[in-house]
Amino acid sequence: MALRDFYTSNPTYKTRLILFTRDSKFDVVQAAASTANDSSQVEAIAAIVKAFGWKQVVPIYVDNEYGEGIIPYLTDALQNVDAQVPYRSVIPPTATDDHIYGELYKLMTMQTRIFVLHMLADLGHRVFAIAEKISMMGNDYVWIVTDGIADFLGSANSTVLDSMQGIGKASNFSFESVNLVNSSTDLGSFGVSRSGSKLAQALSKTRFKGLSGEFKLVNGQLQTPTFEIINVNGNGERKIGFWTVENGLERVLGNKKKSKYSALNTSLGPIIWPGDSTSAPKGWQIPVNGKKLRIGVPVKEGYKEFVNVSFPFSNDTVSGYSIDVFKAVMEALSYPVSFEFVPFADASGNYNHLLYQVFDGKLDAAVGDITIRANRSLYVDFTLPYTESGVYMIVPIKDDRSYNAWAFLKPLTWDLWVTSGCFFIFIGFVVWVLEHRVNEEFRGPPHHQIGTSFCQSYTASLTSLLTVQKLQPTITDVNQLLKNKEKVAFQKGSFIEEILKQMGFEDHQFMIYNTPEDLYQLFENGSKKNGISAAFDETPYIKVFLAKYCSKFTLVEPIFKADGFAFAFPKGSPLVPDISRAILKVTEGKKMKDLEEAWFKKDTNCMFSSNSLGLESFWGLFLMAGVASSLALVIYAAMFIYEQRHLLMNSDTEPSIWRRIVAIFKTFNERDLSSHTFK
Repeated sequence: MALRDFYTSNPTYKTRLILFTRDSKFDVVQAAASTANDSSQVEAIAAIVKAFGWKQVVPIYVDNEYGEGIIPYLTDALQNVDAQVPYRSVIPPTATDDHIYGELYKLMTMQTRIFVLHMLADLGHRVFAIAEKISMMGNDYVWIVTDGIADFLGSANSTVLDSMQGIGKASNFSFESVNLVNSSTDLGSFGVSRSGSKLAQALSKTRFKGLSGEFKLVNGQLQTPTFEIINVNGNGERKIGFWTVENGLERVLGNKKKSKYSALNTSLGPIIWPGDSTSAPKGWQIPVNGKKLRIGVPVKEGYKEFVNVSFPFSNDTVSGYSIDVFKAVMEALSYPVSFEFVPFADASGNYNHLLYQVFDGKLDAAVGDITIRANRSLYVDFTLPYTESGVYMIVPIKDDRSYNAWAFLKPLTWDLWVTSGCFFIFIGFVVWVLEHRVNEEFRGPPHHQIGTSFCQSYTASLTSLLTVQKLQPTITDVNQLLKNKEKVAFQKGSFIEEILKQMGFEDHQFMIYNTPEDLYQLFENGSKKNGISAAFDETPYIKVFLAKYCSKFTLVEPIFKADGFAFAFPKGSPLVPDISRAILKVTEGKKMKDLEEAWFKKDTNCMFSSNSLGLESFWGLFLMAGVASSLALVIYAAMFIYEQRHLLMNSDTEPSIWRRIVAIFKTFNERDLSSHTFK
C-alpha cells in the first residue's frame, strides 16, 4: 500500500522497488525488525493515564524481546505524567493456563487496577479469557492493550470479544503491520544494495499522505504521529477519539479550533468501562481478600488532646482530635476503606521512627499530630495538612501597671499639678466671664466650678493610668536568650531541637517537657532555679497551653515556618490524593469546627477573667476618702445640730425629747433656702 501510494504520488519515477516478504514463523526478533517502533505507542497510553488521573499502572507483557522492548519507554512515559509502575507482570510465551491464573490472582491482591497488556494476540486472548473467569473484567478494572492485540480485533471471534468488554487500545491509525515471509532470522545474511544508501537517503526525505496516513521516516523508523483510541463494546469496537503528538487527546481528528495540547478525558467520547459502567474507575481499590490497612498511632505522654491511646488496646481506645479528624476524612471518601489502629511507642518520642515503619512497609499509614517536614517527605507521602502550624516562642508576661496603694497620686506629676492648677484658675475665670450672665450653671460660687473641672480631669487621667493594658513580654527577641545563655524548653522528641541548635543554642540550655503542666512548672521555677525563660513549640500545642494559662504567657515571634499536621502514607500511595481532597471537604465544612470545639474548649477562667484592678491599687485612696468623708460628715452634723440647737433646747414648746429629735430630722429633710442654689 505504501509503494502504491508512493508511485501514485510520483508517477515519473522509473526505478521500481520490489518487496520480498518472508514468514518469521513466530520469531519476534525478525518480526520486530520489520514493524514500526512499539515505543511510539507509549505517549498515547500515558496521555490516557494522565487524562483520568490514574497514579499507578501495571504492565502485563510477554517474556521475550517483543514484550520487554516497550517497557523502558512505557515506564518513562508514565513517570512523566506522575504515574508509577509498582509491579511488572511477566508471562512466558508458552505459559500454561495455571501460570496465567496464578499471575492474575497475584494482581488481584494488589491495589492497582490499571493494566497495560502488551503481547501478541493469541496469548493476549488467553489472558482475557482467564481474567473474565476470575472477575477481573468487572467494575473498577481498566485494561489498555497495545496494537499487538488491537490490530487483530477485526479477526477475533465473539468469545474473545466477550472476554474483552470495556477494554481500550491505542490503536495504530497510520500504518498496518508487515510480516516477513522468510524463515531466516539472520539479519546479517541480507545483502547490501549498492544503491541502498541513496535509497535510504531519498526515503528519509520523503513526505506524503497516503491511504494509511502520513509517510515519514525518522532515524529509519516509520513515525506514527496519530493513534486512534477505541473502546471494545458489544460485538465490536467503538471509536472514542484520537491521540496526536501535536494536539494530544481529541474527539475529532484535525480539529482546527483546538489551540493547545489536551490531556483532558473530556476530549474523548463516552466510554463503557468493564462491568458496563459509565463512570471512570479510580484506578485502584483495597482488595477484598486483602488485609485491613494498618494505621500507626503514636503512644505519647502529653498533649493527649491530639492522640490518646488507652490500654487494654482496641480500635475504640484510640481517641483525640487527630484521630477524629482522620475518621471524619475516611468517612468523607467516596468509597469505604477498612483500617485498624496499631499503637507505636518510642522512648525518644521522635515521630521519625514511626514514619520509618511506614517507609519499611510494616505500617500502611501513620496518623496523629505529625508535622510535615522536608526530610520526612523523602520517605513517605504526606496528605494536605489539617492544621495550621509554625514554631513560636512562648514567654511570660510582665504587668507594667502600678498596683501601689498610692497609685491614685500618679495621674499628675508635681509640675503638672502646679501647671494644671494655674490653668484651671485662668480658664475658669475666662469661662465665668463669658458665661455667668447667660448660663444658670455658672451662677454659683467660682470655687464650685473650679472644683468640678478639676475633678473631671483627674478622674480621666486616673482611669487611663489604671485600666489601659500594659502587659509586656519579658523577652522580645531570641537573641536575648542567646546572649544571656538563658535556658529554654521544647517538647520531648520534637524536631525543634534541631532548629534551636542551628540558631546557636547549646545542649546545656535545653529543658524538655511532656505536658502543659510540665511547661508551666518550668516557667514557675525560672531560668536560675532549674527552670526556663522561654519555650518553643508549634501552634496547635501552644493553643492548648495558652487555653489553660491565658493570663500569664504570650507569643513573641515565629522562628520557623512549618506546614502543619498531616497523615503519612507510603511513597506513591494512591490514597494520598483522595484523602487530601477529603481533608479539604472536612476542613471547609462545619465538622472541623465542631471537632475543635469538642477537643479544645477554652478554660472558663480564661474566658471570663480580665486583668482587672484589685483593691490593692485603691485602698490608700479609699482610706483617705473614708477618713475625709467621715470627718466631713461629723463636722456637717455638728454644724447642723448647732444651727438647730433651739429645737433641741426648747423644752417649753416641745417637752418630749423624741418629738424634738423628729423635728430636727424634718428640718434636715427640707431645702436649705439659704444655699446659693435657691437664691
